[in-house]
Amino acid sequence: LFPRCTRTSANSYRIVNDSLIFTLLNQKISKMKKDGILHNLDLQVPYNLDLSTIAIDSCAILGNLLDNAIEEIERNSLEEPIEIALRFKNNKLVFKVANPIRTSNVDVNYDGMKSIKSPNRQGIGIKSSYDRVMKLKGHLNITVQSNQFIVLVVIPLRMK
Repeated sequence: LFPRCTRTSANSYRIVNDSLIFTLLNQKISKMKKDGILHNLDLQVPYNLDLSTIAIDSCAILGNLLDNAIEEIERNSLEEPIEIALRFKNNKLVFKVANPIRTSNVDVNYDGMKSIKSPNRQGIGIKSSYDRVMKLKGHLNITVQSNQFIVLVVIPLRMK
């Protein structure tokens, strides 16, 4: 029913599914493992769920969120894990990425947040993700609490 995880070595696994989103997830998890970044994965999506109509946008959204999380951990040498949840419930694809941050003093702005790489510029990743979620008639929520940056995305799926 759910994507299979196959063990590739004693402490490694690979998500088996033909969907682009799972290919992206495998790539990001491989990078985290290679870079020694801890993560927890909660994957509850039916194996045969057709995500083709939202594949490009959902990959761009999830890829940006995971890249931001990985970058924050690497830049600040943080050791807490990235929490990744991907679920299908009530005809909605829901994903959540929660990562540790150095400071909870973050100004959340969906129109573009201050770039960490270039403090005099606005980053475009969150705005791009927000615009894609709105295009899919979904919902994106960002919260910062207890030194965690948490992004929740809900995308309704039109079932055939």
